[in-house]
Amino acid sequence: YLDGYEAHWAPYPDVRPCLDRLQGRRLGLIPNGDGPQQRDKLAKLGLAGLFSPVVISREVGLAKPQKEIFELAAQQAGVDIHGCVFVGDRLDSHAQAAANAGMQGVWLNRKDGAKGPGVATIHSLGELPGLLPFKGLV
Repeated sequence: YLDGYEAHWAPYPDVRPCLDRLQGRRLGLIPNGDGPQQRDKLAKLGLAGLFSPVVISREVGLAKPQKEIFELAAQQAGVDIHGCVFVGDRLDSHAQAAANAGMQGVWLNRKDGAKGPGVATIHSLGELPGLLPFKGLV
């Protein structure tokens, strides 16, 4: 199962163009999951080294939607949590949870045209740079 799962790792086509447009901004990552697997995924996708901090749930004993994992990421980045933007593909446990912790929550809803209450909603990462009027942690 794991071999099949890992063989299908691939970034969405909008990932690299978005990251290129965000060059010069501080980018962090908060994945739920196992540390070695998450770091291996970043390496295999060619994304290793683009994010700092990388706060992985099993390494820190916290997980989304706990507000403490968002607070920890901001602390590790050395930035005010209120200046952070968190983009997640789950409305409640990602975007709204980040907003509840003090970040600007952005819901990446690739499935339909629905909007998330209380958070910005995008349907492609191509829309993200236009939401970011400041330089900070994303």
